[in-house]
Amino acid sequence: MTRTLSRQQVRTALLHVQGIGRPPKPNRAGVMQAIRRMQELQIDTISVVARSQYLVLWSRLGDYDPALLDALHADGQLFEYWSHAACYLPVEDYPLFRRLMLDSLIPWYHHPVRAAWRAENAAALQGMLDHVRESGPVRSADFERPEGEKGGGWWSRKIEKHLLENLFTSGDLMIAKRQNFQRIYDLRERVLPLPLHDDATVPDAETALRALTLKVVNALGVARADWVKWYLSYLFTPLTTITRRLRDLVESGDLEEVRMEGSKLPAFVPVDAKFPARRTAVEGVTTFLSPFDPIC
Repeated sequence: MTRTLSRQQVRTALLHVQGIGRPPKPNRAGVMQAIRRMQELQIDTISVVARSQYLVLWSRLGDYDPALLDALHADGQLFEYWSHAACYLPVEDYPLFRRLMLDSLIPWYHHPVRAAWRAENAAALQGMLDHVRESGPVRSADFERPEGEKGGGWWSRKIEKHLLENLFTSGDLMIAKRQNFQRIYDLRERVLPLPLHDDATVPDAETALRALTLKVVNALGVARADWVKWYLSYLFTPLTTITRRLRDLVESGDLEEVRMEGSKLPAFVPVDAKFPARRTAVEGVTTFLSPFDPIC
């Protein structure tokens, strides 16, 4: 018999699995634990109180040193790639995202207009890759604009910035670290530890996508197909495909299908999930959330 979860149980499950009300220690291990619970940490450039990635961690850790996040990235415990948006991701998940690169599973990157631009600029792309290989890590700021050319707008990026971003999305370059929030690009094989830059370790596409789907359900506690689609929004995956994967994960014993009070759509939970009838897990907890927090 399919069990039905109350609205309160769904809310409590989300807050609980996201780490609200049960903070880890505010050290390197605690930062990694918080990110692994969320599966991803969205990066955003807007800074009022602080940039979103630091606020999201503060909501879970309390008083911590934001430099820990930068150090974990620079040390190779985290990597940057597209998931919900630009995100920090645990390095052990790199093979899953590498499959997205190898199989062209980032649809917007392969839009005909973007593909035509890359074809027209193939020599420039190869030239930038050769430059990084020979000269070492680079920033977009290392390249000067031609005399008289103005910049500063989102759509007035330098050609070098476009080249670097395309090489990053294709997986030829990675973000080695950030300096004053500027991306520092380097070759994938110089950023990743062995054996992660060996494509022989990469799973097939369906295995990778099922693993990512399961990670999202674990991160949300309870998930519908449209919530999984939102969490992995850069994949642009059809809802019917996500629902099929979720039901495949039910068949494999990883997930359980449930109903949610007030929703006609099926929902899914980890097979060993427990849902308290009361909100004891998060009762009395008050925190501040970034607009880009996964909970929002």
